[in-house]
Amino acid sequence: MGGASASLLAGSTVSGMATPPTSELSIYVVAWCTSEKAGKLPWDSSSPRYLAERFLHVIWRYFNDTDPVDMVLKGNAPHIVGHASLVAVFTSKQGRKETIVFSHTGALNLGVYRNPKIAITGLSDKRYPTTSPYTSPSASPILACARLDEVFAGHNRSGRWETNSEFLQRVKSHYKPNIRKVALSGWKADDMFDKLQAIREITKPSNKSLLGAPAIYGLNTTSIRLVDQFDKPLTPSSFLLDEKRIMVPGGCGNAVHGILEGIGLAGLVPENKAVFRKNFSIDLLKTAVLPIMLNQALFDANGKVKSKMLSAELEKISDHWGSGETAIFTDPNYWHAAIRPNEYLWREFRTAFGIR
Repeated sequence: MGGASASLLAGSTVSGMATPPTSELSIYVVAWCTSEKAGKLPWDSSSPRYLAERFLHVIWRYFNDTDPVDMVLKGNAPHIVGHASLVAVFTSKQGRKETIVFSHTGALNLGVYRNPKIAITGLSDKRYPTTSPYTSPSASPILACARLDEVFAGHNRSGRWETNSEFLQRVKSHYKPNIRKVALSGWKADDMFDKLQAIREITKPSNKSLLGAPAIYGLNTTSIRLVDQFDKPLTPSSFLLDEKRIMVPGGCGNAVHGILEGIGLAGLVPENKAVFRKNFSIDLLKTAVLPIMLNQALFDANGKVKSKMLSAELEKISDHWGSGETAIFTDPNYWHAAIRPNEYLWREFRTAFGIR
């Protein structure tokens, strides 16, 4: 690769002349997926009912397929919703090394409310239904519910950038990601790293007025609907970078996509591989509630619903999306599928972080 070749040439001699040292920059897009068996969510589906069914199946497969020993002790677990990060490793011509990690995270409880009878850390019971079957006693109780309006269009203020050490722990504790890289050298490396530093400075946690990453966490990037004022959508923030107006929305894939667009590297992972646009009616989604259970009899081996109770609840969800609101968002699971596994690049990335 260009960056590797430039690094090898630095300090060599050509016709007796020493090649002057030059700056080097490696930019990595790092994408993890959910459990391979769980599959990806069909965002292009024609029905919110079908998407809801697949949403529950992904959660069910994740918890039924993931070995607790792998998850807790071996550090070898999938991400429940996938994850995407952007990492820049810079070496100045003076030899100074610096790493910037854009890995956005937040509470996974957005739109999810626990059964008041079951203690689940981090979940509120504020919007848990008070009607059957959610209040019915059962040998396999409903643990929580998911409200699709908040899952699909809501936001909260739980977002934050991971520290470098937290990101390092993420790398160590999850399945191997797929990685794509671009290498720059010389003035191009200096210029690009300056841009990334500027984005990091603008999106620092102390910038409380910024409606986007790091504070805001959610799926949709076209409007901000905070869960405590859901019916009062706010306009996401944008800012100027070298006379170009860009956005860095909340949500891991959203943030990485926004940064790549802002620095002119959107083609690093093509938009059509992971960015989805969906027109829908907020009012239709407000009545869409999903029971979350881990009962092994919920789905059959082919992923079809077996539970009569679950089938009845899914039938209550609209079979069409309606219109009125447009959601645009990036799903890292599709990026993961679009990036070819590269063992050499994986080893190079681990070496950059000092992981053996």
